[in-house]
Amino acid sequence: MLFPHYTYRRMILSMLGRFGRSPGAVNQRLVAQNWKTYRQFRSRQFVCNVCGCEGVPFFDFPDLKLRREHCIGTLRETLQCKTCGATMRHRTVAAMLLGVLSQRIGRVLRSIREVDANALEAFRILDTDAFSPISKRLRHLRGYYIGSFHPDLPFDTEIEHSHFNVNLEKMGFESSSFDIVLTSDVMEHVRDIDAAHREISRILKAQGQYIFTVPYDGALAGHRVLVDTSGDEDIFLVPPHYHGDPLTGGILAYRIFGQQIFNDLATLGLATELSNINDSDALIIDGDAFIATRVASSPH
Repeated sequence: MLFPHYTYRRMILSMLGRFGRSPGAVNQRLVAQNWKTYRQFRSRQFVCNVCGCEGVPFFDFPDLKLRREHCIGTLRETLQCKTCGATMRHRTVAAMLLGVLSQRIGRVLRSIREVDANALEAFRILDTDAFSPISKRLRHLRGYYIGSFHPDLPFDTEIEHSHFNVNLEKMGFESSSFDIVLTSDVMEHVRDIDAAHREISRILKAQGQYIFTVPYDGALAGHRVLVDTSGDEDIFLVPPHYHGDPLTGGILAYRIFGQQIFNDLATLGLATELSNINDSDALIIDGDAFIATRVASSPH
């Protein structure tokens, strides 16, 4: 009650707790660039395109050095909505999903809150983020399926209604069974990325769409491989990259994606585009997200 989420009181308390363990990491957050960004956005009004609420964002003073090393934009995982917690990445994915749904149903949807049973009546969507503000808003609707990864539980079992334990490398869903698949900063954590993308192509219907975000460096022709997975054991090629994870607290990243992603998906019958989204009303600044459309049968 005294330290609610998305408040500077809670952030300061968290920093004090970490300072004793890792003062350097805290110092990396209290740098001049972060203070400049805080002053820039502390009074900036916007309307969240997830929950539809208006307010000012919460800026959490990210570790800029770590963000650069992991090829993650400095604003991408922050500027949270104080009502639902949606980061700029979540709002970018929401903008892509709203665009696709609006086009398909023939009416403009301005926020995820406006997506109702009528909007999803004819669709099946698989969202691989069981904890995102988007999935929390839509999980009660028929046709919206949630996937999460619990390696200690049997895969393909239903954890709760329409929420499945999913191994993206080998899914139990029928072929051509989904109109839309969402993954948001998930695929860098999948050991066998080719198997996962084959599975996503397989479960998509013709003209189905795969909306996703990943750490991406357009200057790279191929992917930057962080872990050699050619054998049974992981071989670290660089110091391990761990990203935050609601289930485990930290999850290993295997790669940073480069331009190769377009060719990889094309071989699976997926025509892929990278969108750069700027929406001042929803406070999205250079939001990057991919959309891949299944235009041909995939090799199963």
